[in-house]
Amino acid sequence: MDEHPDASQPSNGAALARRVAALVGHLARIHARIANYADMGEIVSALCEATVSGGEFERAGILVFEERRGEFIDMGYWDVSGAARNGGRAVQCPSSGTECVCAALIRGDETVLHCDSMCRLPFCPLTEPHENGACVVAALRMGDRLIGLIWGQHERGGTEEDSSNANILAHWSAVLAGTLEHARLLHENRRRLLLAAQLARVGAATAAESNISEVLRLARDGIVDAGLLDRVAIFLREPGEDRFLGSWGTTREGEIEDLSERIIRIGASPKDSLYQIVYGDMPFLLTDDYTAAENLPPGHRMYGVRSHCVLPLRAGKEIVGIIVGDNLLTDRRITEEDVALLLPLSEQVAVAVVNARLHSELTRARESLAEEVRVRTADLEDLSAEMSAFVHTLSHDLRSPVRAVEAFIYSALHYAPAALPLEVRRDLERAHASTDRMGQLIEALLALARLGRRRLNLETVHPDEIAAQALSSIRSSFSHGVDVRILPMPTALADAEMLRIVYGELLDNAMRATRGATLARVEVGYSDGSYYVSDNGIGFEQQYVHALFDLFRGSQGGSEQLGAGLAIVRRVIGMHGGAVWAEGVVGEGAVFRFTIGETRGAPPANAHTVVSHAAEQG
Repeated sequence: MDEHPDASQPSNGAALARRVAALVGHLARIHARIANYADMGEIVSALCEATVSGGEFERAGILVFEERRGEFIDMGYWDVSGAARNGGRAVQCPSSGTECVCAALIRGDETVLHCDSMCRLPFCPLTEPHENGACVVAALRMGDRLIGLIWGQHERGGTEEDSSNANILAHWSAVLAGTLEHARLLHENRRRLLLAAQLARVGAATAAESNISEVLRLARDGIVDAGLLDRVAIFLREPGEDRFLGSWGTTREGEIEDLSERIIRIGASPKDSLYQIVYGDMPFLLTDDYTAAENLPPGHRMYGVRSHCVLPLRAGKEIVGIIVGDNLLTDRRITEEDVALLLPLSEQVAVAVVNARLHSELTRARESLAEEVRVRTADLEDLSAEMSAFVHTLSHDLRSPVRAVEAFIYSALHYAPAALPLEVRRDLERAHASTDRMGQLIEALLALARLGRRRLNLETVHPDEIAAQALSSIRSSFSHGVDVRILPMPTALADAEMLRIVYGELLDNAMRATRGATLARVEVGYSDGSYYVSDNGIGFEQQYVHALFDLFRGSQGGSEQLGAGLAIVRRVIGMHGGAVWAEGVVGEGAVFRFTIGETRGAPPANAHTVVSHAAEQG
């Protein structure tokens, strides 16, 4: 191998200048390809084609230096016949102190070298077999930084010819280094943008998935498909435990693998790498030679792995799992830049895992609650059916003897009144009143039992019309004169028949309360977001308001009344999801208010309808 003594003093300066100018002329077309994001292989082929275009070299090739990985990528070559060989072979950089064809170029001791043949040393980047011929190798540098190597092969010639070829390649390499670096940077940036976009799509897909296993499978497939790592395995941390359970991984052949039986335990020592990731401040773990670092024996499932990484699945301060990756298949070195691309995805996957776990817990809780509700509902339905049957049976069994007693007392009072002593007559009248009250209690029980079996038939109703109908049905039961005003009201979404029951009971209660009033008045309307029925009757003490709607209890003015009617009102309003309440003052009257269903529209301003009721005096 002969070192060219002075590449800056060409033997034929004018010819060299013309040749270099011709080479530079090719750069316009090459830069156009770079701007259009041509593949790096196409760019290198164009540069090699330009190198052989002048006839000095029969064949030319380029090796790109990957500084982060410490290796050369053989990009292939181009010869004068148009034949090309695609590259892609990775060659580790010769170790320090190793002498080979390109060692001086790599160290920066020389710019260009001339040799009789390619190097045959296995650790040299230039080991491509070729026919006999001289070879010139030049370093591609930008400042002190090595970009790669370019070599050109030519027929053996004289010393002057060899020197001229070396000078041409030396000058051309100075121009080519910047072009190649520019192309590589654009290619790398575009590759990273595409990778980031692809990983973002993977992250979005995992975020939309609620099944944890599917989330992890999507993440594994996405990372492998992006080409950042040859093999990926994902492990989830078991809550509350210092161990990770396997999910999906990759076989030594690159196929997806079920790792559900695999467990990775966190070491107890703070020096343990996983311990530092989980409990320390280590953001990730990167190992250049995993097999040597772990002292793995042949036959181990990880034997042969060199470049290896571990990334945490971190959701806030919680680490829910880890991503383990290596490049066993391609033996490419994993860099911190590669890991930086994966970190955002790892955070998205961690959040997706947390969300999937919450979804799973909510699903289990919902299913458990649904089952509990189903059981409780079935129990309540059975209980309600039993209660309804009991109430119906009890009422039916009570009704016959009560009617018999009532009929006997009626006969005694009306068919032989003169034969009865006064004291006995009074006792029979009290007994008759009690049987009448008992009959009302039985009817109230039956009414409540029927409500329990009734289903709502919701429709848009006009409460003012329903109130007028309810008034018509009870007016004959009262003999005193009363002025009833039914004002226009907004429509509501309710069961018309059941709302008629409500107004019937409230109007019945108001009519009873106004029996002793001089100018009895009852008003039905809507105000302040609720429907109401008011009267100027006997009223009630506000402290007893809680008892008004209880079954068989009632208090107005201190006299005990049957409370079943208001209990029915509360039951119906409750079935509609509404509320009922009352306000009263003793001697001044009372107002009963309720909300029911969905109120629609508003009543006309200042409009009202007056229904005057002055019953015949009996």
